[in-house]
Amino acid sequence: EESSCRRFLEKVCVPWAREGKMKRPSTGVAVLVGLLAVVGLVSVYHQSGTAVAVVKDEVSAPSMPVSMLESDAEEGQAWQDTEMLEEDHGDIDLDLNPSSEDMLEDDGEEQDDQHEEMLYQIGDQEFLAPSQGGVEDMALEVERALAKEQKLLKKIDKRATKHQRVEIDVVAGQIGKRGGPGPRGYVGPRGFDGPRGYRGPRGYMGPRGIQGIKGIKGVKGDDGKTGPTGKTGPVGMRGPQGPPGRRGREGGRGTEGPVGPNGAPGKPGKMGLMGPPGPPAGKGKTGARGPRGPRGPPGIDGVDGHRGPQGPRGKNGMDGDTGPRGYNGYRGDRGKSQCGLASTLGKRVCCGEVGGSAFRKVAWNTFMIDVDTSKCNFRGQPKYFTSIFGTSSHWSMWTQDDIVSKDPNRKTMDPRKFRVYLQASHHVHMSHVRSWKYSLRWCGVGDSAAPPLTKYAMCCGSQKKGFKRYHGPYMYMDVDMGGCGWPQEKKGQTRGHRGAPPEPPPTIFAELSDSTCRDKVFTSQTSRCAASVRGAQAIYSAANRKFRVYLRPLPGKQGLDIHRSHANHWRVNWCAFKRAHPTPKPGFPCNAPRLLAGATSSNTQRTVTNDGSICCGTTGDNWKDGGAGFLKQNVDMSQCGFKYPPTTILTGLRGKTHTARRAGGASSYTTTGNFNKIVVYAWTGAIGNFPPYKAHRDAWRVEWCAVGRK
Repeated sequence: EESSCRRFLEKVCVPWAREGKMKRPSTGVAVLVGLLAVVGLVSVYHQSGTAVAVVKDEVSAPSMPVSMLESDAEEGQAWQDTEMLEEDHGDIDLDLNPSSEDMLEDDGEEQDDQHEEMLYQIGDQEFLAPSQGGVEDMALEVERALAKEQKLLKKIDKRATKHQRVEIDVVAGQIGKRGGPGPRGYVGPRGFDGPRGYRGPRGYMGPRGIQGIKGIKGVKGDDGKTGPTGKTGPVGMRGPQGPPGRRGREGGRGTEGPVGPNGAPGKPGKMGLMGPPGPPAGKGKTGARGPRGPRGPPGIDGVDGHRGPQGPRGKNGMDGDTGPRGYNGYRGDRGKSQCGLASTLGKRVCCGEVGGSAFRKVAWNTFMIDVDTSKCNFRGQPKYFTSIFGTSSHWSMWTQDDIVSKDPNRKTMDPRKFRVYLQASHHVHMSHVRSWKYSLRWCGVGDSAAPPLTKYAMCCGSQKKGFKRYHGPYMYMDVDMGGCGWPQEKKGQTRGHRGAPPEPPPTIFAELSDSTCRDKVFTSQTSRCAASVRGAQAIYSAANRKFRVYLRPLPGKQGLDIHRSHANHWRVNWCAFKRAHPTPKPGFPCNAPRLLAGATSSNTQRTVTNDGSICCGTTGDNWKDGGAGFLKQNVDMSQCGFKYPPTTILTGLRGKTHTARRAGGASSYTTTGNFNKIVVYAWTGAIGNFPPYKAHRDAWRVEWCAVGRK
């Protein structure tokens, strides 16, 4: 095995010692013991003419690689197979032991003066540092030990080539000084768990530990069996009364009772007022010549002159005494008044009222009203306008300005009758109609062959100031009509002019207008458009000199705001009709409307003219999409020839029953840069999907009458 030892010594130990690649030095004794441990305890002896190398003791060196041990084993096997000489050339004794002075007295005793030793590394082996000297001294010591080993190996090689028997006894020296503890190695992997031992005796109970964290609540266990029923406790106190329930539906109409007996005939009415005096008569015939006067005294006879011209007629004599009054003659025919409001449709205005008893309920929130206008004797296509009067909640309706025919398939208006549907946003009962004194007021403008039986005075105005907030997103306005000149009602008054019954308040029609909506209604800006508001046609507290309107948005539209109403130039435009007393003076109130501006409450109302003009028309051939559920119609009033912007424009919708009766907003309009043109919006949100072509199909028309100056 001397070749393996030689290679290891020459290739590992010596070069490393010369190059100084020792990380931490060890003692010279430790280096020498480590090198000799590679060789082992080998005994070479001669047996049956063959030299055999026997490993007498195995000493593992930490630095010996596995590959080197395998190569040594192969060389040892080859040596056994070689024939050797049987002669005995003697023994070679090698003393590789250190001196006895370096030995310790006892292997097991611990030395108290142990100190932490520094380690040096040569190759992959660690050695203790020498007690004296430094690294260079250790390198020299290693070289000497290697030189001695090389010399010994040469002797062994020389004997072996001569096939001489060589026996090497390596005697282990005494145990050297125990080195200090090496560095702690890495923690090895955890071993397999051994078998569980027998359970030991139970120990004494220790002190109670600190209470741990509350555990997770376990699953609820099964319910136990129901126990026996207990005794009934005393009856508790009665709770407060709950809110009243919803009112039930209206019951069916009862059977009509028998007709009662006729009442006693009424007293004859008083004689009507005398009509105005007729036109002045023409020049009458010359009366009879009066009696001759008394003769005068005789004059002096003169010379007869030429006959002069005839002198002027003398004065009439004094009237004689009045004779006794004769019997009254028969009453003559009624005189004809020259008064009457004229329009482009004709000289005819006819108004009326339908009480709440004529309302017919057709749905939970809808009433139908049939209006008979045969008394007006209209011919052609008159224009009708409506308003709803009452004391409460009628501002929630939005279809009172939709005029439809009683015949659902008729496209033109019957001049003798029309129909109106009142649709509200809440449930309305017939008892509400009676208790809130609902009535439908209407007026028609047109022409007829017969002269009008009743003369009406017409007064119109416009007011933009006075909007006030009402319960959050709502508003109201008190509209002033003091400029019309109608007398103020006295509180508790029961008799009218010349003892007649008090006259009813005027019939009022109101419209809401703006100047900012223009071409389209945007969903996010509906509050600027007057068409998105309802309530202007619901008249409250009607009197000769004022009335009130409440305004609220259509369903689904934005709330109202006073500042926005002023910014969008909202106005309440109105016209009032009241029975006129005949007067020979032309203009208001005989045959022309009075036009006002402003309000007397703010000292700004003034009379624009007493000779206004009424111009009416129909438009409906150009419906377009107006956005946000509206259809729009452009109205051109150039045919009227107004020189100034109209004071009031009354608008309404006419069409087939099944769609027009559910539209809203057509009684409002928006002005444009040209005062002869306006835009009317009709809300179709209650109908559903309603494109413009359906409006043409159902003959939708905008009826309008403008009042202005020419």
